[in-house]
Amino acid sequence: MKILTNFIIISFLLSQNFIYDEEDWIVVSNPGQINSMTLMYDDLLFTAQKGVYVYSKSNQSMSYMLDFIQGFSNSKFKIIHYDVYRDHLWFLSQEKIFFKPKISSIWREIEFYDLNIIDATNIKNIGSTSDYILIKTNSDMIVLNPYTGKIVLYEEHKIENYLFDDMPVKWSSTRYDESELRIDLRDFSSHDEYTFLSNDYIEYNGAFIRITNIIEDDSKNIFIGTDSGDLFKCNLYTKTFHKMPNIPMLSNVNLAYYDDYGEWWISTNDLINFSDERFLFSKDIFFANWKEDINKWSYINNNFNYNLKSSDITSLYRYQNHLYIGTSKGLYIYDLNLKRWIEYEYFIDSYIFNIKRSREYIYIATNEGLEVMLDSKSIVIDSDLTSIFNSHLIMDIEFINQLLYVSSDYGLFRYDFTENKVSKISDVIYNKIESDLLGNLYMLKKNKIFQLQGEQKRLIHRLKNIQDFAYCEDFLWVNNSKYASIINLETNELVEYSNVDGLLSDSIYSIDCDNNWVWFSTDNGLVLYNWAK
Repeated sequence: MKILTNFIIISFLLSQNFIYDEEDWIVVSNPGQINSMTLMYDDLLFTAQKGVYVYSKSNQSMSYMLDFIQGFSNSKFKIIHYDVYRDHLWFLSQEKIFFKPKISSIWREIEFYDLNIIDATNIKNIGSTSDYILIKTNSDMIVLNPYTGKIVLYEEHKIENYLFDDMPVKWSSTRYDESELRIDLRDFSSHDEYTFLSNDYIEYNGAFIRITNIIEDDSKNIFIGTDSGDLFKCNLYTKTFHKMPNIPMLSNVNLAYYDDYGEWWISTNDLINFSDERFLFSKDIFFANWKEDINKWSYINNNFNYNLKSSDITSLYRYQNHLYIGTSKGLYIYDLNLKRWIEYEYFIDSYIFNIKRSREYIYIATNEGLEVMLDSKSIVIDSDLTSIFNSHLIMDIEFINQLLYVSSDYGLFRYDFTENKVSKISDVIYNKIESDLLGNLYMLKKNKIFQLQGEQKRLIHRLKNIQDFAYCEDFLWVNNSKYASIINLETNELVEYSNVDGLLSDSIYSIDCDNNWVWFSTDNGLVLYNWAK
């Protein structure tokens, strides 16, 4: 799996388990509303709803800033400022003001009461001069010593703005402060069907995007941040602008499926309204497709059932040009070539737990039994196998060679295709089952994971609040809602991973893996870890 670099690449100087290298952790996510922007060397730094980012203008890549991975995980990221005169970073959270030399790992802190202000909402912007750091508040200007953070001129520290009119000030751009842009953005044109309505709004296919930040660099480029998390770049010479490519629209990932063709299919808990000129009305995004090799995103709307949301998706499976989408309200099939939904006879309207394929059939685990579909014709068929499980809840299914394992609400079953025979293995109800390359079955029951080897069952591990697990290369990846664990099946050793390592989330919904990468669907995006290294 090759991950492109214009997403959020994370490495750590300090961590819980290891010293990670660059690209060990990657988060694919929309940054959310952009709150502030500042320029540092050839980089654009910005704060957003999801964190603090650096956008490299030279290679057009976006990544989390390493300085903010640890220590600020629960902060609201308001303003970042680069002091060009001293090579320092300044950062305003909802709690304090922090500053440090760029090369240092230690932040100094300034309490709001030291500045005679109540809280962070009083601060509109941060700027630098050759001698001072300026804190612009709602009504005044506070002048600080750039090295100590102490107020300058204690007796008259509230200095009127006009005293700095003739002094060059390098300001950050924030959504809390008025923009000083002296041009009309309506004079700029785009080939991407985006239109500047004013210096405050952008229109795209009938949708309106609010501009939150505007900043100009030394090369006559203007960078624009928005409330949608999108970045735009304007060229003052050509009077053109374009959207910075391939920042995903979604951030709260409900389920991520990596198919055999190197493409991602992702559902989201976000309600994202995606305007499409082909339709009269806007539609919510039903699922997203990321072609990783060419780094291209596309989005599919739900134009057939307005009550069906992306968060209703429970399972995804692709075979050739058909994408099978299991939801809490039924099974839907999308033709990727024709770009349309397939209508099939005897619509399956049950809750879908899992979808698997064997030979020319699609097997669907539902809360009302096991359904089988002939994949070439999308026809639901009846068989002796399906009748056995009629009206029963099927939590999961798994194929091992010529055997089909079925986990149901009245036990674990095995169907032998060669003998056309069903046998009951256990009365125990398992929530999820997985297999390895040797034909062993792994079974989850509440807080316990078991291995079934032949007819012998043994306990692998006991963990609290297990929500999902996946088998890869003699290891089991397991997650509860707040952290993930990897279990070595040979030694039974367990290592836990949390947001200190790179998960950047306290809500993990699902987990999957291959021999090189493990990926987590989280409320903070699709998180990938190069665990093979």
